[in-house]
Amino acid sequence: MVTYLAREDENVWLLSAGNVALSSLNPSKAVEGRSAGPRVLLVSRNLRTREVAARTLQESGRFSMTVTAASIDEAARVAAGFLPHVVLLEVPADAPAIRAALRAVLESAPSAKIVIWAPEQVGERGLDVLRAGAAGFVAPGLDRNALVRTLSGVAAGEPAVSRRFGTWLIARIRAKPERRTGMRPVKSALTTREWEVLDLISAGVSKAAIARDLRVTVGTVSSHLRSLSRKLSTSRRERSVARGSARRRAPATD
Repeated sequence: MVTYLAREDENVWLLSAGNVALSSLNPSKAVEGRSAGPRVLLVSRNLRTREVAARTLQESGRFSMTVTAASIDEAARVAAGFLPHVVLLEVPADAPAIRAALRAVLESAPSAKIVIWAPEQVGERGLDVLRAGAAGFVAPGLDRNALVRTLSGVAAGEPAVSRRFGTWLIARIRAKPERRTGMRPVKSALTTREWEVLDLISAGVSKAAIARDLRVTVGTVSSHLRSLSRKLSTSRRERSVARGSARRRAPATD
């Protein structure tokens, strides 16, 4: 049996497998005493889209509870109490909007696996979305059975990316020269954070992406790069990478 309840603001809905005894539709209370099974938060401005997806998931019998929200702010508020395992997040396709939405939801539910409810972006733009914290993509209008399989897989730790994306990613990795990133001498003038920045720069990651990965500002990354240039006596990023690689290979000295 599927119980369908409405929150007082009419934008947040709860679908739950089995009988639910709640004094109010407070997501944090809804979690108490629930049976095993992933909890899902669906976020879309379109009411019909939310309703169809929510019923599809609950009627599959694979999910314990499904909550829907109409906006990012609403989703972040609900996620803090509902603690979803998976979030299906509809968001505009531009990178800044996706990163902002991911940050807002992850601050409320850090362990949630977030899937972007939009056509998959194969290439560097899609990789940036994954770096920002997404588990992958689900295209709007995806077949119901495929939607259930995909979100069940995400809840179990699988990525939501296509074979085409996987093929592109393998080709990208093979195209890059092998680097000795991650290896660091026992004694070094570089700080741990400077080595982290050097590793990412060596892998071809942009300053903006490094800032997201390390959860710092782009200005802080630039400051680390200037420090690296000073300590490695270089003026160009490529020379810093080359000299950093040489230091990895150099034997430790007393």
